[in-house]
Amino acid sequence: MNIEALLSHMRLKKPIEKVSLEADLSGLDLNGVIFSEVDFSHCIIGDAKFGGAVLSNCNFSGCGLRKANLENAGFVECDLSAAYLDGKVLNNLSFMDCNLSGAVFSESKISQLMALNTNL
Repeated sequence: MNIEALLSHMRLKKPIEKVSLEADLSGLDLNGVIFSEVDFSHCIIGDAKFGGAVLSNCNFSGCGLRKANLENAGFVECDLSAAYLDGKVLNNLSFMDCNLSGAVFSESKISQLMALNTNL
């Protein structure tokens, strides 16, 4: 899915489902968007805002999420293996049944993080 199709779905308040995103998401306001079975591994995440987003069965393996706003986001059955979350302030995040093996959290400030059945 390209950026134009993503923006069209968002304008219609449709969930983003079963796609591979190949776009530069830098600066996009994705707050509150529902993502299901989305492959983000070929995206540039940049400083995208995922606040309050719900992400289920998504692939973020190897993604750089250093600048992304993830506050209040919920990840369910997502692959964040080898993702870069270092140097971030991570508030009110939830991970349920996720894979975070090899994820980098160095120098991050973490508060109110919930991780259930999650590989760290």
